[in-house]
Amino acid sequence: MSITCCNDGSCICHSIPQEDLINFVKNHKMDILELLDFDNIVQKALDKQKKELTETIRQKEEEIRLREEKLQKKIAMTQSQSNTQSHRLMEKHKEEMRLIKEKLIKEQSEKDKLKTCLDLKERELNGSHSMYKGEYRELRQEIAAGNLYGKKYEVDGKKKMNCMDIRLISREHGYTVGIETKEKKALTANDIDKFHKDRINNRFYAGIMISTQAPIKGYVTEEHTYKITDNYLYIYSNDANMIGIAIGCFLDITENRYIKEQAACESTSEAYAKLEAKMNNSLEHCITMYKKWQQIQKANMDYDKQMIIGLVNMGAKEELFKNHRYVITRSKCKGKKHPYGLDK
Repeated sequence: MSITCCNDGSCICHSIPQEDLINFVKNHKMDILELLDFDNIVQKALDKQKKELTETIRQKEEEIRLREEKLQKKIAMTQSQSNTQSHRLMEKHKEEMRLIKEKLIKEQSEKDKLKTCLDLKERELNGSHSMYKGEYRELRQEIAAGNLYGKKYEVDGKKKMNCMDIRLISREHGYTVGIETKEKKALTANDIDKFHKDRINNRFYAGIMISTQAPIKGYVTEEHTYKITDNYLYIYSNDANMIGIAIGCFLDITENRYIKEQAACESTSEAYAKLEAKMNNSLEHCITMYKKWQQIQKANMDYDKQMIIGLVNMGAKEELFKNHRYVITRSKCKGKKHPYGLDK
């Protein structure tokens, strides 16, 4: 054992031998400790150690707390992901069930239509009322239209007055194309006018008229031909393949025209075109109304004529008709001849 000398040259540790110095410290140990305030030194050392230990414990506790928070976040995230995944699986299951249900409803509807179609055909073959022939034809067309155009168009075959036989509603764009079929040996002007009027009144974007047995006067006169105008398709044929192809082409043309019109609506020049189209539709509507009014006038004239003839034959005096307003055409207003030919 030895005592290291200090740096102070005047200290006794430099002048006394090591052995004597050690013996001196041993012999006066208590006195030396008392002089150095040993208890205070020990207390300071303990306080320092306690402080260091407290800081170490705090750091460890903070580390544990951070680890617990991280673990809780991980657990929460895992649980959230699990809940989200479960929710997604549930939503996916619901969507699959909805699609299956829609498919089953659609299949059942198709089966019901086919059964009804067969029943109507059987009634027609058994010589039942002729209305079953029309119902069979319309239902058969509805089924065929669904098979041919069902991906792009919703087929509406419900019976509606003055709304054409079948309506094709675009699934993507929402516009409607009406289809009217005539199985008559001769079409009248009223048939064609009614077709135009139904399209206008129902605001169908386009209309298709099919005549299986007679020409469509003013549009198609040769069998197995068709004609396309701005918003109409006229077909004179009883060939299902030819009709299906013509309608398919017309629907593609109609869709392209609708898309172009919608795109053009964004430009300023479209405002005029839209107004012009509206005027054309209004004019077409007025012409249809005028033709209908002509029919009403003719019916009134026939009724008026028969009423006056009946009164004259019963002996009514001429004075009775002095201020009578005759409903006649301009060609019968000449001279003094009676408008209804009663002066002959």
